[in-house]
Formats: sequence, structure tokens, C-alpha cells
Amino acid sequence: MVAIGRLSAVFALFVFAPVRLCAQTAWNVDSARAPEKILEFTATEGTWISVDVSPDGRMIAFDLLGHLYEMPFAGGDARRLTSGRSWNHLPRYSPDGTRIMFTSDRRGKEGIWLYHRANDSLEMVSKGDEELIRLEGHSALHFPAADDGTWAGHHPSDSEEAVAVLEAMRAAGGQFIVFPRTGMWWLEHYRGLTEHLEQRYETVVREEDTCVIFALNGKAK
Repeated sequence: MVAIGRLSAVFALFVFAPVRLCAQTAWNVDSARAPEKILEFTATEGTWISVDVSPDGRMIAFDLLGHLYEMPFAGGDARRLTSGRSWNHLPRYSPDGTRIMFTSDRRGKEGIWLYHRANDSLEMVSKGDEELIRLEGHSALHFPAADDGTWAGHHPSDSEEAVAVLEAMRAAGGQFIVFPRTGMWWLEHYRGLTEHLEQRYETVVREEDTCVIFALNGKAK
């Protein structure tokens, strides 16, 4: 998440600035830049595969040609867990078996991600990348942020804490909060935060394949 501070072009606060900001966050590994053709095939074997067994011994996770799959340990069909052009590999189950940790370049460089088995959602574990908040013409902070402006190093424990952090950053001058495409799991996981934003603040940009931006100055009349 990125919290946006005061913008230099005051006249463009609610119209032009958010649109430019969303455009700056639009690039991702999965974006098509040339004509494409889908190649479909059935694989029954592979090489250079990383494999892990679930804690209960019932499932295995593995990577093949840049994507993660899961299948019963006893055999059967494999289910693909990731998609797109990003390269995903080295899966490892969490001790409780609810998540699969893996490495992916889906944000433009190698990072650690979690696949949540309960709802098929992805979460980026590698955080605090300062490149994410270097937005031309904008002052930006990670959300949540530490006292020095860097990423706090943890997620809010629940929606109540997330709302409290949001309001504290808004009181300190934050005017927008941006949820990039790869961070939209926040809107599902922290339902209370989502309801708070939707009830109190205006959605100035909602592009599901790019980002969602809320203006933290209150609902438009």
C-alpha cells in the first residue's frame, strides 16, 4: 500500500494527479507489449522442478516452466496456482499448511510471495521497496509506515488497527491511499477498512487491472 502526501499542483488534487499516479503504477510484468498467441499443451513430466510436500502429507506443490502447481501426493491432476508472464518458483508450504511461500518476479524483480490456499489469493511478503514510492511530483509513504517513513515491517493485525493507522496518516497530511493491482487483496482481507474507505471517502480511480485510489478528504457532495 502507498499513502500519498500533499501534492505540489494543488489545482489538480482531485482530477489530474490521481490519474497520473495510477498511470505510473500501471506497469507490471504481465502487461502485453506485443501480439501474443496462447500455446496450450499437456505435460506429463518435467525437469528442474522444485517440490514440497504439505505438512499433512496429502498434497505436493511444485513449479514447472515458471508457474506453481498443486496435486495430490497419491497422484492425479495438477491444479495451476499462478498465471501470467511472471516467473514463479521454489514453493514451500507453511508449517500449518494454509499458505505456500514462493519466489516471483511479478513486481519487476525477484521477491517473496505467499499463496493463500483458502481463497486462492496472493500476498507480497517482500516489502519496503523504496522504488514503489518514488512517484514523480508526489510525496509518498508506505502503508503502514514507521516513524522514519519506511515500511513499518508488518501488516495491521485487523481492520480496526488498519483504520486507526489510516486516520493517523490522514491527520498527518496524507491525501490519497493507493492500492496497486498486486495489493488489492487488502480490500478483501481488511473488510472493515474497505467499508470505512467506501463510506467516508471518494473513490477517484478504480481500475481493477491497475489500481484503486481513494481521496482522503471526505465524500464529494
